Amino acid sequence: MYSKGDSAGTSWMGGYQNGTSYAPKLDLYFVKENTFFAVDDASVFEAYPDSTANGFNASNLFVSAVHDTAEAMSYVKFNLTGLANKTISQAAFSLRGDMATVGKTMTMVLRKSNNDNFTRDTTTWNNDPGTSSNLAYGTMDDDSKTRTYFEQVNNLLVDYINGKLAEGNEVVSLAIRFSSGDSAHFGWLGGVGNGSSYAPRLDLTVEKEFVAYSKDDATVFEAYPDSTALWKNASNIFVSLAHDTAEVISYVKFDIAKLPNKQVRAVEFSTRGDIADGKTITMVLRKANNDNFSRDTTTWNNDPGTSTNLAFGTLDDDSKTRTYFEQVGNSLVDYVNSKLIEGKTEISFALRYSTGDSAGVSWMGGTGNGTYAPQLKLIFADEAAIYAADDATVFEEFPDSTANWKDPNNIFISKGSDTTEVFSYVKFDISNVAFQEVIGVKLSTRSDMADNKTMTVVLRKAKNNNFSRDTTTWNNDPGTKDDLATVMLDMDSGRKIFEEIGNNLLNYVAPLIAEGQQYVSFAILFKDGDSTDLKWMGGVGNGTYAPELRLAFKSDGAVAPIFNPNGGYYEDSVKVADIITHSTNDTVYYTIDGTEPDMSSTIWPEKGITIKTDSTVIKAVTYRYTDTDTTASDTTTSQAYRIRTPKPTILPEGGTYEDSIMVSFVLEGGADVFYYTLDGSEPNETSAIYAEPFKLGLTDKTTVKVIAKRNGYYLSNRVFVNFTVLASIKAPEITPTVQQQYESVTVTITSPEQVGFNGNDSIYYTTDGTEPDNSSLLYAGPFVLNHNPDTLVRNIKAVVYGGGGRYSELAAQIYSIANISEPVIAPAETAQADSVVVTITADAGANIYYTLDGSTPSGTSTQYTAPFVIMYDAGQATQTVKAIAEMGGKFSEVTSKDFTITSTVGINKLNVVSLNAYPNPVNKVLSISNSTLAARLMFKSSIYWAALFLQPCKM
Repeated sequence: MYSKGDSAGTSWMGGYQNGTSYAPKLDLYFVKENTFFAVDDASVFEAYPDSTANGFNASNLFVSAVHDTAEAMSYVKFNLTGLANKTISQAAFSLRGDMATVGKTMTMVLRKSNNDNFTRDTTTWNNDPGTSSNLAYGTMDDDSKTRTYFEQVNNLLVDYINGKLAEGNEVVSLAIRFSSGDSAHFGWLGGVGNGSSYAPRLDLTVEKEFVAYSKDDATVFEAYPDSTALWKNASNIFVSLAHDTAEVISYVKFDIAKLPNKQVRAVEFSTRGDIADGKTITMVLRKANNDNFSRDTTTWNNDPGTSTNLAFGTLDDDSKTRTYFEQVGNSLVDYVNSKLIEGKTEISFALRYSTGDSAGVSWMGGTGNGTYAPQLKLIFADEAAIYAADDATVFEEFPDSTANWKDPNNIFISKGSDTTEVFSYVKFDISNVAFQEVIGVKLSTRSDMADNKTMTVVLRKAKNNNFSRDTTTWNNDPGTKDDLATVMLDMDSGRKIFEEIGNNLLNYVAPLIAEGQQYVSFAILFKDGDSTDLKWMGGVGNGTYAPELRLAFKSDGAVAPIFNPNGGYYEDSVKVADIITHSTNDTVYYTIDGTEPDMSSTIWPEKGITIKTDSTVIKAVTYRYTDTDTTASDTTTSQAYRIRTPKPTILPEGGTYEDSIMVSFVLEGGADVFYYTLDGSEPNETSAIYAEPFKLGLTDKTTVKVIAKRNGYYLSNRVFVNFTVLASIKAPEITPTVQQQYESVTVTITSPEQVGFNGNDSIYYTTDGTEPDNSSLLYAGPFVLNHNPDTLVRNIKAVVYGGGGRYSELAAQIYSIANISEPVIAPAETAQADSVVVTITADAGANIYYTLDGSTPSGTSTQYTAPFVIMYDAGQATQTVKAIAEMGGKFSEVTSKDFTITSTVGINKLNVVSLNAYPNPVNKVLSISNSTLAARLMFKSSIYWAALFLQPCKM
């Protein structure tokens, strides 16, 4: 409307139809601060448990406590529309009310509401959601003109709201309760029904960040290849590696559907879990090869697989804090950006074992564990990246052909004979970046030329967006105008960025985005060079080889550093990096002495810093330098790092030992002092000080706990082990102890007297050489092992079983059980004349006993030592020789032979007065004196027996 001035002098004013250069323009400058008023509330009254707030007032809220019992408290609900998965850096809760009496005050505490299920019209003391965790405190006085702002407890209100937003939840509910003061003088508190001037309010500072918990997960088990994660737990995930083969891997998936074409400058991935006390495990974060997995269906046999290490994180026994993963180079940022530029709706990761105590993992939070789930935090850059949405190639020589005539995906540029031209169009969807102020544009392609060939192409405006790969030909193409940029193509297929001609490219793209246009289109044409030697140029159908458009937006200013890892407790040292990718005009300054950083402080090194001193607080600020100004980041980053003494080691390892053990503490690099306890209590600096290894005697269970301290370091994490020291169980005794046995052996196993051991002393044994346990033969008494031709050697092993899996040392005895053969009586011929020389043989080493009277021989019978003669006996024509062999007190079967001896000459009995042999020892001469006789006599030479017939001779 006209206000004043020379209205008649107006020639013209640009309108909408005059385009972006002349049309009216509205510049909006957004701030990060967002204000939200409560959308619903409730008050509940302990003294009136069935009453709602409306029973006392149509719109006010109430908070009081009478006699510490009759409490009144209120709930308020906020709808943080548009903030799902974003993060806030500051939060201020305020309300407006009044104390009824001048000079009286009341302090209220702001707490979490356990759920959002309340309304003013229905909620009472009996059905209220309940509260938990103090978040902030505010003191109300008798001045109703100003708001009462609550002071946070640490950063708990911000953390609570960020936790809700990370879950994708835009509803945040809070409870207001009495803390201290004059509650009896309470007047009123403004509620939702009192309008925005009086209603509870949240002021939030929103950052350019995205935070989300995983939307799905899976765990796969090499040892159980057909089992899903549900086999082990309903919601947790797991990572381990046993014996280098039985691996357990987890996959996690995040929803990034709201982030197409955005780009990030920093990424934080974190998990929450627990491992056995004193243990750690380092996990590697890897790309999942695809997003096709779910907790209910994915197994080892159908998992997506993994590739490329992205980051490493170490899980310890502190389940209260998140494990933040440290990026490998820029790989994690690059992976996320690659997904965003493709417009993917999901991004997936794999968690695998790297090093450490994998068997000690207790649990890791999964998607079903709420705020314990894996978390992905993205810090956005002031830029976007977009792949082409459509393309076309047109051929002067084939004016009715589309790009598909030559190739289903690639695009082409060439010019032959100065007339036959081929060029391409590419189109980008810019709707996701509409209305932003663009300050930089880069367009790039990927292609390949024949060896040693080059070609320069020119980027031009497409006259319109009316083209597509399937329909556009030389005859219906949109046409081109105005050179924007050029690039030279060669045999290197890497991405080539077009070099802008002046500001032509920016001036073409920026207005279209400012107008909120959906598309921006370009043409790529031959300029000069080897015009027919282009092999290919990536098109839309070539995925990450497609043309790419990168946009830089006007920045809000310098951004404060983000440190990785966050402040907290770390062992020995911690390397801290700034994970923000700053502008080239930015410089980060920091201090570690508690002072506020400024331009005179130390410049942050590109590789970060390593902290080795306890209680170090890093404060850092970013300054942006331009030709006209120097500005600092809105906030200063501050993180406190506590450097713990590394965890000591208790030797030996915990477990069950016998009789006694010596316990010692060691720490690589040494410690100034160890504090320990033996009664299960937690050690501290008043506990016993370790001086030297100490002895633990017999004990059912002793828990040894120890912490270490180095000068200049904080106390280590506590390490503990359990020792059980039991009396040793003496090995049983197996008798006999002689290995060589004959025919059979009776084995006796006895348990010696066990000193200090009063458990089970059952004996278990085996006879085949295997190791006995309590499933083996139970010894009940002596047992016999007989000779077995198939098993000549028997290996007896025995243990005393003490119960509870405890065994004595092994006792073992080997028996070789031989068979004692029957003796052999010779000669074989049983019919003999006049006499017979009997020889009896047996196994080597055997004793032979025999009888000649028909009785059964035994160990008391005549022992055979040499051949003997049986003479003809007229009264006993048949004479029986019986013999047995004896070895080791065992006897063979009896062998028997009957000899029938007949006389061939008359022989009279003769009293031989003397019988002398000479020379002596007897050789072959024998002399008999006293009479003349004819006789058959035997004599022994040095090596054999022989028989002589003596001729009648004079004696």
